[in-house]
Amino acid sequence: MIPSDSILRQSKYFEIFVLSLSLLICMVLLGILSATLAPMLGIDDMQSTLDNFNPASSESTISAIRIIQMLGHLFIFVLPPILFLAIANNRRPFYYLFLDQPPIVKNLLLGMGIILFSMPLMQLVYWLNMQIPLPEALSNMEEQSAELIKAMLDANTTTGLVMNLLAIALLPALGEELLFRGVLQRIFTKIMENPHKAIWLTAMLFSLMHMQFAGFFPRLFLGALLGYLLYWSGNLLVPIFAHFLYNGSQIIAVYQYNHGKIATNIENMDHFPHGLTLIFTILFAGLCWLIYSSNKGQQEMYVERIIEENENPESDGEDRMEN
Repeated sequence: MIPSDSILRQSKYFEIFVLSLSLLICMVLLGILSATLAPMLGIDDMQSTLDNFNPASSESTISAIRIIQMLGHLFIFVLPPILFLAIANNRRPFYYLFLDQPPIVKNLLLGMGIILFSMPLMQLVYWLNMQIPLPEALSNMEEQSAELIKAMLDANTTTGLVMNLLAIALLPALGEELLFRGVLQRIFTKIMENPHKAIWLTAMLFSLMHMQFAGFFPRLFLGALLGYLLYWSGNLLVPIFAHFLYNGSQIIAVYQYNHGKIATNIENMDHFPHGLTLIFTILFAGLCWLIYSSNKGQQEMYVERIIEENENPESDGEDRMEN
């Protein structure tokens, strides 16, 4: 823990330093744990396994990769914010993360509706992004990543579906929102004193983190949208639920296609029909306006409680809750 009267704590970049340290510690621990567990899971050479990983890989190999991926999400996204708050000696973690109050049900529903209606627009942005030529090295990286995701998604059993929902939907939704919207977006808002710049900078880092350049712009859009859901609602559970729905709906759609329940394979779809895209985009814009207009005071409170902490870093959390 870093004492509240330390010189380091007085710097406006103090939290960036602590978060970077937390990420480094967790990544080292992840490397050690992965190297220890991989042979137990039947993986002798991790890099070779990933290079040859495809939908035809054995179920045991796919399950092992799912477990490694879950550990990755846990140690890179979930644990660093927790360690960050512990090292920084933050006595009110739920207040810091905008998790101190239960979310308004209307905001949860609006956030989920916004994400669902954004999907055709997101797919169109993805198709446009795919038209940008990439260098050969990046193209090869994209192909390997696409094969990895396809192999993970092609679950033929209920157990595989549940593991995918946990590894690709729940843990990323929880961890990525804790790290990016809960911590990074707040830090950038405190430094810049401008929530919009903070939201877009966080979204850019969120997209870059995925290392999938063919999907950079749709992930940038998704990251910004999730950031605005926090800004509009003042509760981190709203983007967490929306993020889970975004990932989970795609996993279930692929599973349903593999079992012949639906005719459309979203993995091979360039974009939604233009008419549907237009209708969904109008509904998407309408819901965004509704959540924004019905929570106008919340946006001011969002900024005020961050700036307040910037000006009074040693004040007691209970005093703030009363104000």
